[in-house]
Amino acid sequence: MIKKIRISGKSDETILTIKLKDILECIGNPSIYKWNLLWIEAIGTYQESILDFEAKINDSNDGIQFEFEELIKLSDSTDQIIELTLVADVENEKLIRYHTDENMYKNCRYVIELIDSSFWEFTSSDSKVLEVIKQKFDGVSDVEYFE
Repeated sequence: MIKKIRISGKSDETILTIKLKDILECIGNPSIYKWNLLWIEAIGTYQESILDFEAKINDSNDGIQFEFEELIKLSDSTDQIIELTLVADVENEKLIRYHTDENMYKNCRYVIELIDSSFWEFTSSDSKVLEVIKQKFDGVSDVEYFE
């Protein structure tokens, strides 16, 4: 079963302090997966002007593929990520822009989304990783299930 969880952080914090790196570190053996960044809006610097970087990702046909280590560098180098959609799977052909979010959730091993710097949504059929996330972070709730 595929499950989507929401990660909101501590209720007494006015700013979400959970970073992309924190979530990525919950995934066992992450380097076996291929990672595609489909959308990003951020503040900071990453190898080039952040606006150029955003345009390169957001205007691409199927996102841009990253190695896991590069995603950690991205997380460390940006001051704030506002919006993000990141997908991962062992099969390259699954890492595309889907017509519906539900198809994306059903086809990709992991889907990580950041909504308006307010909360993360993590969708996967990997119950071990979902449990690790629930144990590691405050403010985690189930959002929906997909067959």
